[in-house]
Parts: sequence; C-alpha cells; structure tokens
Amino acid sequence: MLNPPRTSECLYGIGISDRFREDDLSFSTARKNAAGYITRQVQVRVISGLAEVTFDSRVETRGYIVAEIDSLAYMRALYNAVQIDSFLSRGNAFVLTAIDRKLEAPSDEDCWDGLTLNLFQDTTESVPPWSKKIPSKEGFNYGVSVGPRYRSLKDSWDNSEKIALVNLAKQINVEVASLGVDYISDFYTQSQNWMEETTDTVIKGAHVLERRYDKKQDIYYTLIEYRLPQ
Repeated sequence: MLNPPRTSECLYGIGISDRFREDDLSFSTARKNAAGYITRQVQVRVISGLAEVTFDSRVETRGYIVAEIDSLAYMRALYNAVQIDSFLSRGNAFVLTAIDRKLEAPSDEDCWDGLTLNLFQDTTESVPPWSKKIPSKEGFNYGVSVGPRYRSLKDSWDNSEKIALVNLAKQINVEVASLGVDYISDFYTQSQNWMEETTDTVIKGAHVLERRYDKKQDIYYTLIEYRLPQ
C-alpha cells in the first residue's frame, strides 16, 4: 500500500523507481522521486483543465494535470533528507526518507525509530470506504482519486496522487464555462454543448493520508488530507 508515516517533527518521502541493471541507479532515481513527494507536502501548485464536447449522443473529453513544485525546495529535500530504509523488488526500487519540516537534515532519531520495511508491503485490499464517501472532518478538506494502472508502478502512484490533488484543488477554486449551440434545419435539429473546467491553485501542507491498490480491478486509490488555513 505504500502508506507514508506521519510525525509532528518530520516529513517523509516514499520514492519508487523502475529497477535498472545497476542498483545504485535504481535507488538514486527512487530518492529523487521521494524528494518530489516531500516537496509536494510543503507546497504544490495544481493546474488542471478538462474540456467536454457533446454532439448529439457523442461525448469527447480532453484533460491535463500539472503538479508544479518549487525547484529550490526540491533540491533541499533531495540533499538534506536522510534515507531511513530501502528495498528492492523484482521490478522496482523503494526508499523511505525523512527530513525536518524546515527542509533541513533531521537531528532527532524519533523521526525514524520503529519505521521498518513493512511500509513497502503491497497488499491487496477491497475498495476503500473513503473512495465511495469522502471523509468529513471540521477544519479539513479531502481529495480522493481512483487512478488507472500505468506501465510503471511509479507513474501509477504519481498519477493517482495528482488526481487526488486536483479533486482537492477544485474544492478551493474552480472555474467553469459552458456554451450550447443548436443547429436547426427544415429536417432535423442538432445540439452541441461545450464545457470547460479549469483550476490553478496553490496548496500548502496537504499530505497523502492513505493509499490502496485493488489488484482485482487494477485501480490505485489515494486519499489526501488538507488542513484549512485558520
């Protein structure tokens, strides 16, 4: 499930990489992925767009998602984070890293005491209840995703997180535009409708609360929690 640990002192990064011929390259690539994971918890700019065109009974959709992070924060997370543990599977490399909340190297061993490789055990679960009913808690918003499988395990989880971030961002700020046109002749009438939904939102402090993989349906679920500003 690759669920991240949480403490009040540190931020954690779970990094995934394809397994290369050289293990060092596999782990270094995973550490870069973990640095991005940490940086998104500090601040991420979520940019997305979805366009839908309906013509009679036909529907076409196109969309994009960008999760933009600060490059300086990313470099600090990459070089200051301490690697707690690592693991090689047949096709992937995994790392678990920790850093303090100011993006400095952690000095307190409480950040990693008791954290073990069981964080990386990928277990098949039933559909999580929060995928059907989004959690409700005063002072918090939640983003949920139901993501497809990609060829790469890293891309599957990264895409699932992006979808959850977009669904969270839409609760904060979203713009919707629509247009409908009717084509009328002596013999028939055709209708065409166009809808565009966009968001461009900066989110600070959101974190992955839980992730699950449903092997039967081949779906990657992600739940993100965000504390609303006071």
